[in-house]
Amino acid sequence: EGASKDEQDWARWIEAKGQRIMEGYEHALADPIKLNGPLNIWLPRLMLVLVPIFALLLAIMHWWPRVFLFEHLVFSIHIHTVAFVALALVAATAAIVGHSEFLWAVWLLLAIYLWMAMYRVYARSWWLTTLKFLALMMVYSIVLMTGLITIFAIALSEI
Repeated sequence: EGASKDEQDWARWIEAKGQRIMEGYEHALADPIKLNGPLNIWLPRLMLVLVPIFALLLAIMHWWPRVFLFEHLVFSIHIHTVAFVALALVAATAAIVGHSEFLWAVWLLLAIYLWMAMYRVYARSWWLTTLKFLALMMVYSIVLMTGLITIFAIALSEI
């Protein structure tokens, strides 16, 4: 059928962007270091966006009794700071040791830390905290993966 001009322009833009991503993929295969520049720009931006999203997810999970969104934001900043420091230490240790086989243990410790922090800050029962923690991690994992895939595609298109 006859698509409108706007739809045709949109389809051409999507096609051009897809072609640019594929060209970036070819360049990244040839020289993976080229991907560092765009990722160094887009990863911090993603993390800056994810902090308030995490706070909103916390606000949805803990809607009663009322807690101000600002308090969820402070908790979100705290949790992300702990995670960034832990992962920076992992990166430094991996650079010195030469491997990062212990990364799974760090992720496990971070998950336990978040679970215990939620229990202490929001003062719910262990089973309710566990349920909310699992739901939060499922939703946040989807949000995080969507964000990472998006910025990876953007980074590939900028190579």
